[in-house]
Amino acid sequence: MRDMVIVYTLLALVLLRAVVILGAALLLIAPVSACPACFRPSVPIRRAWLAPVASWFEWRWCPHCGWQGPARRVRG
Repeated sequence: MRDMVIVYTLLALVLLRAVVILGAALLLIAPVSACPACFRPSVPIRRAWLAPVASWFEWRWCPHCGWQGPARRVRG
């Protein structure tokens, strides 16, 4: 019984660490509407795997230089 409490505690700490790291990584994604490489307008692209968080994030593509990557949605 005591061993299982230790295992569950360590598992909870690992999961908490993963949640904190994921949250920090998601906050680092900047809200952009222009390409970060060439500063020209980029186009949002629909991705099926991004659908659960599509209200917060979107995948963007730059037709001028070919850059593509995640971005937070620009409000407005």
